[in-house]
Amino acid sequence: MLVPLGYPPHQVGVVAREDSRYVAHQVASLTQVIDGLQRMLEHERQTNARLTRELQERDRIIMERNLADAEAEEDDTRFKMRMLEALSSKKRESERDRTLADEQRARGEYALQQDLIHRR
Repeated sequence: MLVPLGYPPHQVGVVAREDSRYVAHQVASLTQVIDGLQRMLEHERQTNARLTRELQERDRIIMERNLADAEAEEDDTRFKMRMLEALSSKKRESERDRTLADEQRARGEYALQQDLIHRR
């Protein structure tokens, strides 16, 4: 420790004791600040870990919902396709039945005409 010139020799010890107390106080204060910062840092780490877990869980739930929605939409599309195929099939059957009925009617009329012609 440097003592300014002009200090009486009996005061050098007092100044040294005051300096060491001041340094000890500063060290204690800095130690408290460091401890506080470490607690804050640990709290932030825990908060970040919790938020990360919550976001991952939320993302998982959203993905499950999206998958379920996509599957439901796919099922709905398949159902609609089956309904369209059934309606198309019924329409073809109806048209075929109508064509057969028309052909039978035409044959019947032709046979009736032929019968009338032969009777004359």
